[in-house]
Amino acid sequence: MFQPNIVPGLLQTAEYARHAIALSTTSQDIGTAVAARMARQAILYERSKSFTFLITEGALRWRIVPTDVHVGQLNHVASLATLANVVVGIIPWRAQVAAHQSNMFCLFDDGFAFVETITGEITMEHRPDIEQYGAAFVALSGAAVTGEDAIAELQRIASEIQQLA
Repeated sequence: MFQPNIVPGLLQTAEYARHAIALSTTSQDIGTAVAARMARQAILYERSKSFTFLITEGALRWRIVPTDVHVGQLNHVASLATLANVVVGIIPWRAQVAAHQSNMFCLFDDGFAFVETITGEITMEHRPDIEQYGAAFVALSGAAVTGEDAIAELQRIASEIQQLA
């Protein structure tokens, strides 16, 4: 998954999700949506599955929640980055990026891509489209830091956000 503007749903804390969902819906049933998002996160702990998340520094800094929730969210992502089947790649602002991608997208092993836009979602099954997103993912991955370096980036950003309080 590539996410340029918000922490990916599978990595969100409940409180961060509550704020994120409230920004994108007029529904009164935010609690149900948050509960569903939290339930989906159980898949992260299935060792037979693997996940790679590429997140821009801008997405990690986007201030949609109070400072304490924001810092907690960044610490949560750092914790998930330690799971053996989860790779968290951070694309720092200082990185030169060899791809332009403004929308979130996900690539799935079973041959489709999912793209989220401001007005809807698109599922792509046409091989050339999927290959184009695959090439973008590879290019974006080249700009990302992972492992201990990603955790250090998350800690740096959390520290800087904390200072804004």
